[in-house]
Amino acid sequence: MADSQVASSEERKQMTLGIDIGSVSSRAYLFSHTANLRMPVWNPSRDQNRMEHPKFEKGDFSSKCYPFDEGPPYLGQTTVPDGERLSTSLKYAPYVLVQCSDDILEQYMTAGLLKAHQHNLAFEQKLLMALLDLFQTIVYRVRALCKNKMDVTEVVMTVPAQWTLEFEDLYAKLVSSFFSFGPSHVFFCTETEALANFLLRCCPEELEEFGDYHIYLFLDFGGHNMNGCGFEVRRQSEGNGTFCRINEPFGAGGGSEEWEERVANLCGAHFKTTYEREITPKQRQAYQDNFSRVKGRFGPELCTDPTILHIQENGDSMAITIPKHEIDQAWEDAHSRVLALAADHIDKFTNRPGACVILSGGTSRHATVHSRITELCTKAGIPGPFSTDGMVSGPYSTVNIAQGAAYAVGQRVTVEEFFSRGAAIGIQMKQGGGENEEGLWDDTARFVMGVGLESEPEIKIVDQGDELQLVCDPYRSQDDGTSDLSYLNCYVLLPLEKISKGRYKFTCKLEDNSLVLTRWKTVKLRKGKRQVTRIDKRYTYPVYFAPGANCVLIGEPGKTLTEVQIKGIRRMG
Repeated sequence: MADSQVASSEERKQMTLGIDIGSVSSRAYLFSHTANLRMPVWNPSRDQNRMEHPKFEKGDFSSKCYPFDEGPPYLGQTTVPDGERLSTSLKYAPYVLVQCSDDILEQYMTAGLLKAHQHNLAFEQKLLMALLDLFQTIVYRVRALCKNKMDVTEVVMTVPAQWTLEFEDLYAKLVSSFFSFGPSHVFFCTETEALANFLLRCCPEELEEFGDYHIYLFLDFGGHNMNGCGFEVRRQSEGNGTFCRINEPFGAGGGSEEWEERVANLCGAHFKTTYEREITPKQRQAYQDNFSRVKGRFGPELCTDPTILHIQENGDSMAITIPKHEIDQAWEDAHSRVLALAADHIDKFTNRPGACVILSGGTSRHATVHSRITELCTKAGIPGPFSTDGMVSGPYSTVNIAQGAAYAVGQRVTVEEFFSRGAAIGIQMKQGGGENEEGLWDDTARFVMGVGLESEPEIKIVDQGDELQLVCDPYRSQDDGTSDLSYLNCYVLLPLEKISKGRYKFTCKLEDNSLVLTRWKTVKLRKGKRQVTRIDKRYTYPVYFAPGANCVLIGEPGKTLTEVQIKGIRRMG
């Protein structure tokens, strides 16, 4: 929206700022639901034409930093000739700054340069300065757009699904330091949640062109990791759609950038064999950039010829040849983790009615990645994969993930509003007897609570292996009354603790942003044969609305479920 349109209002508008930090570049987006304002934060840097990275899009903010020498650690859009200063991505900075566990760091070969500098306080300070400079560059442009007519009152940042809360704490502290609010006004959603929010809010007609599907498994194959999650869409008669996340987001490191890194290592080995000397950082980067431009032609199931890479040095062409089997093995090593994770989650959607797989991200465009996912979908009986390529166009199409994050937080509802629009709670059972060898959950869940409705379902536990879980149907029709919930319409809120054999009744109420679940047990009195039903246990589960998921979850924002205190657990009789 043009600045002149914004200036027509004398009231300062409250804006949500979405920020998406990528491994090559970063994007930002301003949004106000109440004022109906939408504005990409375009980077107008005059040095834009100096950005030499082949994957850098005009309008983005550079994520490249230089913490390995005494020079400035962040140069914005200005670059130096490859090899003169060793660089890395600020996407990887938190891996060092939060002292993350080895099981996370080992997923990112592309962050290997940083791993060698862990626990180096001087190096960490440079990384921190560079990350702050990136945020400052974005915020400076945001303020130029807002002028005196808009105020940023909250920020939402995208993060990989596998990041722990320490990463979020770091981002929240740094970003909030540029505004008048504290870290509690910085929200987070996973990268794929943000993408799903953008597509489901802005491109529903384009998604419908894939077919009559209402369950989407989104798989976003980025350069350095893959993230995914499933969403269900309910379409009403007038054509409008509502949606929510139906499984936990997931992610792992790996992708085309790791493949490039592995090929660069191969270049070093073959350069030494060919020219009988060690490769320099500048030469290594030049070979890697050369491969990055042509890598789409290579990999398993593709070109059968060896890979020949050329660089120019002092007017001479210096070529190295890498055998196909080495290029292919580097590809397999770089993609094995993310493809295995994708296979696991595609398998969970096997033959699920109305489900399909949606692919996005630069790595997904590689022919071998697409063919491998196609094979997995065929095996699981799931249509797809369908690509998001071409769904978004315009001068700044890379901003869609930041845009989706801003939409998710800027249009969030309260817990009460979530339930008032039709959500219902049920209890689903998995029978532990020998007849359920596959360990399947029941197709229905017993209704316990909905809009203006309550029920007291009786559930009989006949085997010590019987299990119960709390589920939610987010868009249940009031016409369904207290009838059982279909598992196809539900997502899991929380597994319930195992209980002894017997007959139980359950009640559930929403009180002060908490679900109060009471369990009643039918018991025989010691004297006489009369049976009575009395309270066995009562649980108070705090709940909150998760913007990225677009639904209510058990717990509290910024805490793991194990850190949340389940209040008032007590035996009543």
